[in-house]
Amino acid sequence: MSSQIDNDYELLQKVAKGDSKAFESLYLKHKAALFGFCVYLTGENMRAQDIYQDTWIRISENANTYQARNSFKAWSFQIARNLFLNQIKRDKWEDKISDDELNKVADAAETEKEYFDKEKNQILAEIVNGLPENQRVAIVLFLVEDLEHSQIADQMKLTVNHVKVLIHRAKQSLEKEFKGRYHGKT
Repeated sequence: MSSQIDNDYELLQKVAKGDSKAFESLYLKHKAALFGFCVYLTGENMRAQDIYQDTWIRISENANTYQARNSFKAWSFQIARNLFLNQIKRDKWEDKISDDELNKVADAAETEKEYFDKEKNQILAEIVNGLPENQRVAIVLFLVEDLEHSQIADQMKLTVNHVKVLIHRAKQSLEKEFKGRYHGKT
């Protein structure tokens, strides 16, 4: 892991000096993880795209502020999270999933198993989006991005114990809500 942090640090130092090839290498290396985080954070593809693009702009503009003691992934996720929080404050945006997205499952002509798998995923996405923000961010970082409790705590500026509580509560809410909404469907 240390060599990856060192490599990312070297790339960011080059980006800070205007090296577009270094930026491209960094982008290609981390684009999937960062976009996935943005989608889970926002719950909406279009909004995720906006946050994702703005995050890469911020990374480019602030490459010289990156500190090698943190992973690039954690640093970029923190930038994305901050942009998302700023957008929420600015827009007072509440409804994260459009009706069109909710109807995609019903409109799809698929086998029964594929239909139910998609339905389960849609329900889970809705439930995750309905979690309080801190729980949603913590559970996504833990389950989707596979970060350690300490990394999540650093990123969210919370104690490790607080992160563990958030993740525990999020898991309880997910289980309870999922059972309530998906009861009897297989």
